[in-house]
Amino acid sequence: MIPPVKHKRPCYNPLLLQRATMNNEWLNAYVLHRRPYRETSYIVDFFSLEEGRISAVAKGVKNSKSDKKSLLQPFQHLRLQLSGKSDLKNLRHVESVAPSISLTGTALFCAMYVNELTNRIMPQGLASDGVYSAYEAALLALRDEADFEVTLRQLEFALLDEMGLLPDFTSDVEYEMPIEENPSVTATLVAHHGPVYFGDGVNGKALEDGNIVILEYIVTNKQISNGASSFNLSGSIGGFSDVTITTISNSQGGSESESNESIRHNAPLNYSAQERAVTTTDYETLVKQIYPNALSVSAWGGEDDETPRYGVVKIAVKAASGSTLTETTKADIVNKLTPYNVASVAPQIVDPETTSVLLTSNVKFDTASTTKSSDTIKSDVITSITNYNTNTLQKFDAIYRHSKLTGLIDDTDTSILSNITTLKIRKSFAPLIGTSSKYEVYFRNGLYNPHTGHNAAMGGILSSTGFKIDGNENEMFLNDDGNGNVRMYYLASGVETYLNESQGTIDYTTGAIILNSLNIASISNIRGVASTVIELTVTPNSNDVVPVRDQIVEIDISNSKVKVEADSFVGGSSSAGVGYTTTTSY
Repeated sequence: MIPPVKHKRPCYNPLLLQRATMNNEWLNAYVLHRRPYRETSYIVDFFSLEEGRISAVAKGVKNSKSDKKSLLQPFQHLRLQLSGKSDLKNLRHVESVAPSISLTGTALFCAMYVNELTNRIMPQGLASDGVYSAYEAALLALRDEADFEVTLRQLEFALLDEMGLLPDFTSDVEYEMPIEENPSVTATLVAHHGPVYFGDGVNGKALEDGNIVILEYIVTNKQISNGASSFNLSGSIGGFSDVTITTISNSQGGSESESNESIRHNAPLNYSAQERAVTTTDYETLVKQIYPNALSVSAWGGEDDETPRYGVVKIAVKAASGSTLTETTKADIVNKLTPYNVASVAPQIVDPETTSVLLTSNVKFDTASTTKSSDTIKSDVITSITNYNTNTLQKFDAIYRHSKLTGLIDDTDTSILSNITTLKIRKSFAPLIGTSSKYEVYFRNGLYNPHTGHNAAMGGILSSTGFKIDGNENEMFLNDDGNGNVRMYYLASGVETYLNESQGTIDYTTGAIILNSLNIASISNIRGVASTVIELTVTPNSNDVVPVRDQIVEIDISNSKVKVEADSFVGGSSSAGVGYTTTTSY
């Protein structure tokens, strides 16, 4: 229901309306609208502080190069002198008070709406300090790219107030109850997992005597309940106990309760989505509502992919349980997005791509400052790395910051003096066995290549796990020549023998690796375990690793190396710096 309005009647006095124009006072005004009049003139609608909306003829300026014509533009604060006794005045003088307010894009469209609304609603000759101030404030806010919705609503409220149609926000018309200025929580109901808070009459509906409150919830044991595939009927359904249960997908969605910080972050996004999917942020917000088990969501237009797909919005979802979504779950999310979706855009759920960070950390510590052994300190360092990986990374927008990690390593124990930590990054792809195919792997981070042909003799900065190709029994590997070419080779008595020195390309700027016409017969075990993928490892150009679109950066703890040793200088066992450095930067 619409709240009641506080009616007030604007007072019109024809004598007052002509006061300023009759004695040629200067008026503060903005141009609302301009249209041609006869061959050489314009009729201009102004909105002034002193006289409200007023129209005037600007004679002889249409085809001239006069300052008067250049000044008669929207969004410019002017001073005017008008003459004439009729409703249509004559523009005698005009000058600029301030430079024109520059607007583009959405802000410009909003400003045009502001002008149109003011021109159509404000009566001729009605001065209003409140509306004029709101109008001017709206233009300045749009110039500063303030919240467009808030800006427009403030002007609309000012216009409604001037017309006497502003809703009464001091009482609830539906329940005929006053709204308290300083409300307190009306009611609290303690449920299984804690208190449930109701509205206070301002933020949400308040409880009244006689209301019936029904709470429904399912109790699970957080993540422990995820992955269940077998279910039994504990009672009957509609009186039938002979029921067959078929599991379409395993149970999922169990997770820790949402933190207060998460609620503060997500609540404004949920509100801004307004039950529609237009922006990528809308899609990310709605998917989190539809699929609460989503730990992180990333959405982007298909046109942004390396191979553009127009009319598609791609959505990558990382589940809180760590597993990839089943095809059934993906289809369910897409189906539930349909009511919010723009008809011409097709949502597509994709799995995240993981970029693994491989660390080599050499840590120096002072034996005189601790009773801990090097093994204990090593274990503590690994714990610090693990905590950084869990708490900071493994989300779509989480950047690996090298200095943050090395600082955490130094802070692990007071006895640690320094660490030299280097990194490589790794991605994998699953080849089609027995089929000649093209493979594309995108690191989307720059790769280390300080000069043409860098490290070619040593295999460049690219390495791979092994595989066999059709028609050859040798185990093959991949590296690069520092010139942008990917080479395929095998080892003969420990010597690299190149079978194809142009098997593909590597772009050191973008991190794109393209493998052409590769017919893989089998995949080698990786670290002693059978594998379905081939791993590609490279040296990044930056020590910071940035995820893009569907990428998630995480540290591969189990395949990283940590070495902790006593510092020889502090211990007095070394007198020179020769041989002190435990590793190079690359």
